[in-house]
Amino acid sequence: MATSSGFGIVRETLREDNYEHWKTCLQYYLAGQGLWGVVSGEEAKPGEEQKQQHDEWVKKAALALHAIQMSCGPHISAASAWAHLAQDSLPLLPPSSSHHRHIHLPIQGTKEYLKYEALYKAIELGNWSETKALLKMTPKALNARVSSHNDTALQIAILSGHLNIAEHLVDMMEAPDLEMINDYGATALSLVAVCGAKKLAAKIVNKNKNLVKMANEHDDGQLPVIVAALYGQKRMVRYLYKVTPKCELKGQNGVKLLNSLITADIYDIASNLLKRYPKLGVMCDHSGNYASRNIGAEAFFIPQRNKAFLVGKMDLLLSEVESLVQPKLKEEVNESNQTPEVVFSKEHEQLARDAEIWMKNTAGSSMIVGTLIAAVMFTTAFTVPGGNKNDTGLPTMLESQPRTFLLFMVSNALSMFCSCTSMLIFLGITTARYAEEDFLRSLPTKLIFGLTCLFFSIVTMMASFGSALYLILHQQIYWVCIPIIILSLIPIALFSICQFPLLIEMTNRTYGSAIFHKPNKYF
Repeated sequence: MATSSGFGIVRETLREDNYEHWKTCLQYYLAGQGLWGVVSGEEAKPGEEQKQQHDEWVKKAALALHAIQMSCGPHISAASAWAHLAQDSLPLLPPSSSHHRHIHLPIQGTKEYLKYEALYKAIELGNWSETKALLKMTPKALNARVSSHNDTALQIAILSGHLNIAEHLVDMMEAPDLEMINDYGATALSLVAVCGAKKLAAKIVNKNKNLVKMANEHDDGQLPVIVAALYGQKRMVRYLYKVTPKCELKGQNGVKLLNSLITADIYDIASNLLKRYPKLGVMCDHSGNYASRNIGAEAFFIPQRNKAFLVGKMDLLLSEVESLVQPKLKEEVNESNQTPEVVFSKEHEQLARDAEIWMKNTAGSSMIVGTLIAAVMFTTAFTVPGGNKNDTGLPTMLESQPRTFLLFMVSNALSMFCSCTSMLIFLGITTARYAEEDFLRSLPTKLIFGLTCLFFSIVTMMASFGSALYLILHQQIYWVCIPIIILSLIPIALFSICQFPLLIEMTNRTYGSAIFHKPNKYF
């Protein structure tokens, strides 16, 4: 809330953000009281030999200083305000144009960014037309510091999320101007890396390729690609990694990037970086962590259905990283006296429990379906269509429709065998010990074969149903068989839609390529 002046000299006491308005009001007051000449220096201080003139000047100076003191806020020095007023000492403008003075007056000795307040607000509000007009009136504002943290207009546009304005500003700026940093040591490219605006980043890099090599002056000197990895901007990381000279990613830069990539689950780039510089896997960062320890400590938010096989995948990832480090580092402990393997097990304990619950629920539900199919197929095998002959006991349809009857019996038997097999596999899943290594191959393999057998049991059950229907109706109402047989395909289609994506994904993740041996198009 604004602080009112005690004696009505100005409407608001001086703050850092209202200097221009405060100065205009105070100038008119001092001019009206005949005191402005003392402050501006137009009335020079007489010598002491001119006692009357000297005393008169001292009196005016005291009155002016008192007025300034009463007009300043509690955190502003009156002497400093006097100095600023004296340095400005410009002719007073008419009241109608006073609100535009901050565009034209050079405020030397005070907060430089205050004279760009209008530009700052225009950018913050996303008003490009006003921003463009202000920059046209004051061209040097394009490269000036416009905030209390020494941000440029481009940096304010990025921080405000107005990327269209930022693109226009990049087009207007010279390449060296893009290297300006704020109080936090961040360049415009570092800020873009945080927000993940790849298009804007490409425009900046195309204009000044040196920016990808400029590390922040704070945050341990992080390159833009490291900043993007820290904020999980995967598309931005892939672009910046592509344009960053690989020689810049040695030593601590490489270690910080590798650990950030692992934390952000960007394993393809982590793999490429390790292949280029294998020693990064055994180097510690400033916190004493290395790659395998970071993988062990990494926790993940994973969709419920993916947790079962990702436990095994993370175990595989830890094993692959451990293969890149020195054997002694595998047993090295952290500040909590824990090895990477222990940290991994502890951090993924909840993930393993969730995976166990999901696996048991899936196996239990599928086992019920397999049991029902097995029971139906067992009963159908002894109640064949058309009945049996009284004298021989052979099925009557065996002679009249031998091929169709053979299809009926074979599909019935296959359905029963597949359903029984799936039941036993799912039973093995529900009674497993659920150790971490079981999620790598054993449990996913069982679930893959169980679902496959269940699928074939459903397919053969529908084939058995269709052939039985044909045997019963083929002599009387043959045409009825065709639409019914077609409708019997619906359960097969539903099972495929619901379970095949899981089956395919689990197969790829279980038997696909190792994590650190994927082909990649980014490098």
